[in-house]
Amino acid sequence: MSFPAFYIDNFYENPEEILKIANNSVFLQPDGHRPGRNSIPLHISNPEFFSDFCSKIFSIFYDLNNTRTEWNVLTYFQKSECLDLNPNSPKNMPWIHKDDENVIGGLIYLNENNLKNSGTSIYKLKEGCSWDSFDDDRPPIAQYRYQFYKYGVYDEEKYIKRIKENYEIFEESVRFENRYNRLICYSGEEFHRAHSYYCEEPRLTQLFFVKMINSDCALPLLRKSI
Repeated sequence: MSFPAFYIDNFYENPEEILKIANNSVFLQPDGHRPGRNSIPLHISNPEFFSDFCSKIFSIFYDLNNTRTEWNVLTYFQKSECLDLNPNSPKNMPWIHKDDENVIGGLIYLNENNLKNSGTSIYKLKEGCSWDSFDDDRPPIAQYRYQFYKYGVYDEEKYIKRIKENYEIFEESVRFENRYNRLICYSGEEFHRAHSYYCEEPRLTQLFFVKMINSDCALPLLRKSI
């Protein structure tokens, strides 16, 4: 693992301006990967903001004035509403997963009212459990999520059984609460999930995924200690 899991409060100096950009964004139809709707990617809709955001993110890890650093980043705003009015409904239970096609993943919480039980947790596999064996000979988790988030297809018995199996092989490692203008960031190898999809107002975040980093400087957790 090359990047730590961490958070930064008050990430944006002008979060009210970011909210204006988010609220004026065009949101697309659900893609099936996550509940809710994503905005048009920011490198398309707002290249100047996208460039500033990337520089701000990578300046956390690198001295950009003295290090050659290249990146490939996807970032967009996401707006999602609760999937069932019952807070305890399995429909509001997020799946534990990882985004291992990315080097880094993360998000910034943008609700001015800090939404309860809507943060994010990092998980680790319980001893003796295997993510690969969990997926063997069964439809992958992605299929259950996609059918429900994209088309609303929901077989309650199968869904509950599958998501309980998903939870049973993990234990919580790190817990981040939803706080306005808080950034959280983690390695693409980390298992994670939102705490719940139940919320009293639409949950607004900026998601980001770092697809590639190429730098003269070693990755943070691979640097030699002094």
